[in-house]
Formats: sequence, C-alpha cells, structure tokens
Amino acid sequence: DGAEVLRRTGLAHILSISGLHMALVAGIFLAGLRALAALFPNFSSRHPVRKYAAAGALAGAFVYLHLAGGSVATQRSFTMLAVMLLALLVGIARLLLPLVPEYHDDIRQWAAQATGFDVRFENISASWPFAGPELLFIDVTVSAPDDGEQILTADTLTVGVSLLGLIRDRKALLSRIGVDGAQIRARRDADGAVWIQGRPLDSFLDPERDRDAPLRLPELSISLADIGIRFIDAVRSADEYTFAVKQMDITLATDRASIDGEVSLPAAFGARAVVAAELPTSLLRPASPPDNINPRGVVRPAAQWRLFVDGKDLRLGRLLRFALNREVSVTEARGDVTISAEFIDRAPARISAELDLAGVGLRVDETRTWRYEAFGGRVEWAREPNGGWLLAGTDISVEQRNLFLPRSDFAVVMQAGEDASQAVK
Repeated sequence: DGAEVLRRTGLAHILSISGLHMALVAGIFLAGLRALAALFPNFSSRHPVRKYAAAGALAGAFVYLHLAGGSVATQRSFTMLAVMLLALLVGIARLLLPLVPEYHDDIRQWAAQATGFDVRFENISASWPFAGPELLFIDVTVSAPDDGEQILTADTLTVGVSLLGLIRDRKALLSRIGVDGAQIRARRDADGAVWIQGRPLDSFLDPERDRDAPLRLPELSISLADIGIRFIDAVRSADEYTFAVKQMDITLATDRASIDGEVSLPAAFGARAVVAAELPTSLLRPASPPDNINPRGVVRPAAQWRLFVDGKDLRLGRLLRFALNREVSVTEARGDVTISAEFIDRAPARISAELDLAGVGLRVDETRTWRYEAFGGRVEWAREPNGGWLLAGTDISVEQRNLFLPRSDFAVVMQAGEDASQAVK
C-alpha cells in the first residue's frame, strides 16, 4: 500500500505528525490571516496585523495539537513553533530582557510613568511568565514625585506589564504589582478618611478625576507577601494594631476590589485569619449623611458585598467590640470561628458563623454575666425586610460548670413595631 511504498523510499516520516505538519498549519493560519487583513486597508494600517496573525496561528496550532492526538513528537513541535510565534507577538522586547541591567535609568523613568512614583532600586532582573513580561526590583525605595518623601521600602518589588496591552496597544501598561518584605502604615480618621503611609488614599489615585463622582480604581492585580501593617482606626480606638500579611492577593476593578489572603492578627485579637472579601469602592470614601447621596444630590445605589473570615484562636470579645465599635454581649471568648457575612453598604444583612469557643462570657445585664466553659455550633442572623431580624442556632453544644447540655436548636424572631418585645418567639 501507500504507507509501505513511503517506508521503502525513506519518506515515511511524512506521515508522522511532527514539525512539518505543525509548521504547515501555522503557516496557513499566519498567511491566511494576514491576507484577510490586507483586504481591509483601513484596519491593517492602524493595527499590528502581524501580531494578530501570529496569535491566530498559535491558536490554530494549539487546536491542531489536540486534534492530532498530542503525541510527544507533536508536543515538541508545538513548543518550538510557539516560541517562534511568541517572538513575533512580543517583538524585540523579549530579546532585550537579558540586557535589562544596562537600562536602569530608562526603566526607572518607565516605572515612574507607570506607577506615578519615583522608584529606586539596588538591582533588577526580568522574567517572562505567561501573563506577560515582569521586572523584579531588589532593595526598593518608593518616593513621592512631588516632594521626594519616602513612601515605601521593600525587599523586592515586582512590576508586570499587560501582554494584551503590549500586543494590542503597543504600550507597556502596568497590570500587576508584587511587594515582598515591606512595612505599611494605615490610618482611618474620625471622619472616615483613609490614609496610607501618611498620605491620603486619594493621592495614590488619578488626581484629575471628579472627586464627587464614584471612586474608580485602576484595573490592577496586587500580590503582597511578608508585609507588616500598623493600623489605627480613629473611628473605633486610638490604639495602634500591628498585622502581618503572610500572603494576600488583591484584584482592583473600576468599582470593586477583591481580597484573598492570610493575616497574622495582633495578640489582642487572636492568632491568624484567612480573609476573602469583595468590596465596593464606595466604602473607601468617607461617609456623609445620608450615605447614599453625594454632594451633587445624586442618589447612589446601595452596594452589596460579601466577607468571609476563617479565624484561629480568636479573642472574640475584643474583636467584636473593635469591629462593631460598641459594647457587645460577648464579654470574652476564645477559639476558632468561621464567618460568612453579606452587607448592604456598611450595614450587615446576613451573618452566619461556625463556632468552637472556650471561656465564654455573655453579659445578661449590667450586673450579671453568664459564663460557659465551652460553646459550639452554627449561629445565623439575618435582617428582615420589615426592619426586624431573625437569629437561629443549629446543633448548639454548651458546657457550663462541668455540665454538658444536650445539643439543641433555637430560633428568635424580632419583628419591627411599636411593641417589638411582644413579637419575640
């Protein structure tokens, strides 16, 4: 048959899915897309058609890799082809990365334009992960461009460039920042204004934006590791608390910010906590009554957001007093707590908690406090649309004076009205 003839003539390799076939497929896509773009001169004259075609050829080769079965030889051929196509995508910038230390002044100027701050460093290196090129600054000092005031020192600072922006817009647009080994000071004033490193939060954002318009953050991914944070919240207390961020990922969008990380807590609050939240940017502005109306009289829609906390060895009484900024019924308690909460603006709408606590004190009135050796189970609270609320407990276990009460459930419903006490069930 034909295969045998090819084998005897030494041409059997043509039937093997390898570099020849992969190059033919990529070449057809590359040439076809460039020819297609040539039919639209207005488009091709204003856009990097060669890079678009290279991206299409890479996608076509990837599909062909899977259709061909993905053998080892095919994977090797795809890898070699992908390197060449990526070279077309990113141009000569990739070839210059090993020479980065020779361009310190140029890179400092670019970093200042990208971040808005003066970035000084002792050393620098570069890499090219999947998300796009990255510069790694070592022993970094970040200063304000106007007065030269030192804002941040860090062991390393990673700055990533958007690969999409590099291809589409041919601009080095900042898309990722990583900070490792730094100390940060944060403060919230009594009027709700937030300060970072002694500077108002607004100074880190676009100075030309409308101050009365909704706060809009840049689209940016931030990774923090081994960060010490000294925080003062004048709304709640004049005390300074020190947090240690082991690892935290922050994703900023135009109107929201998501947070996911692990934090070591001040000794007054407990050991550590894993925190995940998605916050609207409206919470970063000082509240002015009424909260949903800006100075122009425009009503802002209520912002809904969620918070998840998994805390270990927490001191729940102190933590609740600080978080809620008022006296609470839990005077003391220590243990593990997992909380899921939903908020509307700054008001909680629903809270659920898994509790495993010891040494619990519950204030009954001004003169009486009930004490329990252990308390565990699931507790849920929800605000009702009519202004009332629902409190429910599931699988509650209690130990008091070495007596173990049977596991039980409970529910309390408070209805809004002139005589709410009669509506408790």
